[in-house]
Amino acid sequence: ELNQILMETPPVWKGSSKLFRNLNEKGVISYTEYLFLLCILTKPHAGFRIAFNMFDTDGNEMVDKKEFLVLQEIFRKKNEKRERKGDEEKRALLRLQLYGYHTSTNSVLKTEGEDLVPRSYWDTLRRSTSQALFSDLAERADDISSSLSDTTLLVHFFGKKGKAELNFEDFYRFMDNLQTEVLEIEFLSYSNGMNTISEEDFAHILLRYTNVENTSSYLENMRCRIPEEKGITFDEFRSFFQFLNNLEDFTIAMQMYNFASRSIGQDEFKRAVYVATGVKLSPHLVNTVFKIFDVDRDDQLSYKEFIGIMKDRLNRGFR
Repeated sequence: ELNQILMETPPVWKGSSKLFRNLNEKGVISYTEYLFLLCILTKPHAGFRIAFNMFDTDGNEMVDKKEFLVLQEIFRKKNEKRERKGDEEKRALLRLQLYGYHTSTNSVLKTEGEDLVPRSYWDTLRRSTSQALFSDLAERADDISSSLSDTTLLVHFFGKKGKAELNFEDFYRFMDNLQTEVLEIEFLSYSNGMNTISEEDFAHILLRYTNVENTSSYLENMRCRIPEEKGITFDEFRSFFQFLNNLEDFTIAMQMYNFASRSIGQDEFKRAVYVATGVKLSPHLVNTVFKIFDVDRDDQLSYKEFIGIMKDRLNRGFR
């Protein structure tokens, strides 16, 4: 059954934003790939090149199956070591790698010879790449290949015989398609066959990825201030999540504009988003965001009202 599933896996050049939906249950991925796919969902497009270069350990602008598997083996060994640590340390490290933030523990988290713990999953990848270049794992790539089963992702990237190589254009398209596919699934689950979702549904989707406990006050605030429903299109929906994936760059832009310590209006917000991320948000979308997060109703957004909440949001998928 598994062989049949892998035989029917489409090649990377046939990828689309319906890849996983078309596969349905006829696919298999490893746990490491699962983490990798989830991380893609909150990665800005500019970071796709960084991600590709991490896998491209020999710098030939192509990633082969061995390079991909070597990094998987490194992650597996790292996880095995972590499992031998105390539960408290393991939970803190996992949160640090998956979500990118520290949690309070009574112990200091250190590896041998290191005073700093990687700040994010991508930092771990960066460190792992250098390890792949200089460790004996790279020399044992053939052994690794023979000991691991093929997966849908490996066949999709490297072909049924595993001899193909992955270039950046195909890699970029795969990552962009994955982001689009998950957003389409989410959007369609609320749109009920219509071309738009309601502003309230949009608020629900935004707030459920945050640590806000009392979401009802935000929803009530928006209902009062947007009495007539206009709706959010998929293009608007997708552009906003592209912007959220670039939130760090937007925060820097805010600070450069000296807005960090004071509130900003809708025009300033829209311009800062475009300057920092290249994403153009529609006036209606910006107005909706303001109506959701502008708690004191002064038609201005403060750092605390928006960025503070959005930065605390959990990476989508992990929750």
